[in-house]
Amino acid sequence: MEIELTFRRKDFQEVYFVNGQGSYTKDKNIKGVFRSLLICLGVLILSTIYSFLIDNYDLFSIAVVVTVIFLFVYVDRALAVRKWRKQVKDYLDDQERYKSHTLFLSDNSVSISQDDMETILKWGTFNSATIRDSHICFWERKTSSFLQNQCKRQSIYI
Repeated sequence: MEIELTFRRKDFQEVYFVNGQGSYTKDKNIKGVFRSLLICLGVLILSTIYSFLIDNYDLFSIAVVVTVIFLFVYVDRALAVRKWRKQVKDYLDDQERYKSHTLFLSDNSVSISQDDMETILKWGTFNSATIRDSHICFWERKTSSFLQNQCKRQSIYI
């Protein structure tokens, strides 16, 4: 079976950035830390006012330390999201260079042809598949450079 694919960057972005993924405030890996950081900043402001009023800076010192810790954790996670976003951007930029995208399905393998480059994978290399309205995702049994380069998450989106 041969299927002509049409690459639309917007479609891929909808898959990659679904549910706030890649957001510096809504990504599942950042959301809790960001919320905690905002709470710490609020506590820091209140402890600053309170410390000036009673002329005791113990509470302020603790609030500063806790806020700085959460700030470092947030920055670490934000840098990871930034790296992932760059990988997605680079992948999509790379895909835009190809003029044609064709998917070939047979009983033994799946192959993807992009212009003059063709990659063939045996069905046995896939552990499972997820089928959604927006995409089909094949998950591999072991690491493969083709799959990692194609999606940056050890799967391929079609």
